[in-house]
Amino acid sequence: MSCCYTTRLEMKSKDEAKTIAAAKEFIRANPCGANFCLEGYAKDGIDVETLDGVVSVMLAGWSGQRVSKESLEDGFTSYRNEFNASYGWLRVLEAWFDAVGPTLEDGSEFQVDAEKQWEEWTVVDGEVV
Repeated sequence: MSCCYTTRLEMKSKDEAKTIAAAKEFIRANPCGANFCLEGYAKDGIDVETLDGVVSVMLAGWSGQRVSKESLEDGFTSYRNEFNASYGWLRVLEAWFDAVGPTLEDGSEFQVDAEKQWEEWTVVDGEVV
């Protein structure tokens, strides 16, 4: 069985290279024991050496359900996607945002609707709350 996710990530990186490095380190360390399907993403043209690429991996941006991206005011970017994943993916999303949060500007936020569960995290004073 899987869970239906609706995600909205609005973020601005303090230093894109550091955000990418933090995201890649999270994937490498894999503290939640997730299957990131990196080979499949690579075959699908997703480059995890880019910010858009690592966001696509986390928000299940496969072909046919690409992550939508929109530039916002003040240099923020909005990423959105709806997808099915295991129920445990919510824990992965939370841990990932905790890992990259310190590299993001204050006001960056991540909202996840996982069927009957709603979660929201915001970067305040350099920390995810």
